[in-house]
Amino acid sequence: MAPVRNLTAVDLGRLLDNAIRADAEAKIKKEDAFDQTIITTLPSIIEAESQQGGPPAFCRWSKGLEVAGKVYGHRVDLTYKNVYDVIQGITGVKVTVPGDDEEGGDAAGGTQQDSQRESAAAKRAAQGV
Repeated sequence: MAPVRNLTAVDLGRLLDNAIRADAEAKIKKEDAFDQTIITTLPSIIEAESQQGGPPAFCRWSKGLEVAGKVYGHRVDLTYKNVYDVIQGITGVKVTVPGDDEEGGDAAGGTQQDSQRESAAAKRAAQGV
């Protein structure tokens, strides 16, 4: 990863374009989240594009912020998984990561049973029970 200060405004713009394209093509995964540079380069991208003049590209920058948020989320998830793997290695007890989709959890951190209970409660409420 090249230092941000050595990149031109054009290079920074390409970084943002590539990050947005990778997100649109669903190519940003947990496994490569720490290889993504969008989090550290986004402030420099916005600054460089602002100094070029012309109207601010708020839509483009907000998409960059959205991508950076996804990358950050993947980094947190991967760190969580690695911590649980270490705990499992130390204790020898299988530990599941809360909310891990691979372990039967949903994206909000619940399990399939939680979702079923919520659905049943909603049905009862709708029926007036």
